[in-house]
Amino acid sequence: MNAYLIESLAPLVFRNAKPFGHQANAQELAFPNPSTGAGLIRYLALSQGKVDNSHYDTNYQDLLKIQCFGVYLARFDDNKAIQIFVPKPANALCLENDNKQIELIRLLPKAFDGDCGSDLPAGLLPIQPEKTLKGKPKGNINYWRLEDFIKWQQGEKLEYDTIKEGISTIPNDIRTHIMRDDDTHATVDGKLFQTASFDLGYQKNNDGFDSHRLGFVILSKQELDDDLATLGGERRLSYFKKLKNQILFTKPTADEINQAGGFSLSFMTPVIFEQGYLPRWIDKNTMTGQLPSGTKIKLISVAVERWQAISGWDSQDWKPKATRKAVSAGAVYWFELLDNNQCKEQDIDFLTAPLADNAYDQADGFGMALLTAFKPNT
Repeated sequence: MNAYLIESLAPLVFRNAKPFGHQANAQELAFPNPSTGAGLIRYLALSQGKVDNSHYDTNYQDLLKIQCFGVYLARFDDNKAIQIFVPKPANALCLENDNKQIELIRLLPKAFDGDCGSDLPAGLLPIQPEKTLKGKPKGNINYWRLEDFIKWQQGEKLEYDTIKEGISTIPNDIRTHIMRDDDTHATVDGKLFQTASFDLGYQKNNDGFDSHRLGFVILSKQELDDDLATLGGERRLSYFKKLKNQILFTKPTADEINQAGGFSLSFMTPVIFEQGYLPRWIDKNTMTGQLPSGTKIKLISVAVERWQAISGWDSQDWKPKATRKAVSAGAVYWFELLDNNQCKEQDIDFLTAPLADNAYDQADGFGMALLTAFKPNT
């Protein structure tokens, strides 16, 4: 697996899937989708001659099979020490206590009391906080350090001061543009618009400038050379550099999952399923399914936030792609092993690969998830 760093030379433009209009404000900025990173990898593979480009039309399907494994936010300094950040998990909530301190509360599957009910499908359990705390959510950190994300999903207790080392928002840059009349050199009435972009450069602080800056990391099996690249809209340049150190995601063994009796999937990239929030290997009526080895499982609970719109540009048909709904990154799914079925190593390989239903979405990197052992009814 190769890891590549995108070090921007100008603010980068990434729009959401709304129809293009005359305005593009900060609310329309979107974190780059996995397909955006996959498109860059495939373009560079063509331009660098890493794949046969003599018959582009006939080799197009082979080009789409080049696998990528997500776009991740990264923070690095002049020594290129890399920290990876992933979207905050949906099973974490920041609340202010009576002492005006912010606490990090874990959400877990838990049945309602006997006098309560819900309209959740097929007996899915709701998620409830481990600790009851009155107050409104505050101080959410939108991007967690990868190591904190892993510890949290493995059941370790974290303090809010720990996750404060994450990133709340990515700095943005708003530019206002005009149209000028070539004859009068005056602005044309009504021809005023804005573009919004991510400013990933060194940010100013009280002492001058930060010692680190932000960028993106893309993982792929494709071997590429260092290069200049355009990522996002308006063809703004970035350095494309191969990282010497590997980016590793931990995973449990089959024995650990068997001993726990279940597992959880915490998505680090958006995932597109044919059944909305359900993967096709789960029956929507019974919430049961099976893994590649035949191991029977049951989905017991889901923590998902608002769906995410996914679109893009089709470089073959040369038109915008249809907008699709995706489960947002950060979603958490909890599963239980049924009938003492034993999870196998081939199941671990399946659950740690991109989990989107469509093969092309898998190759783009939709559905990269952190797999952890989970003990149901605890």
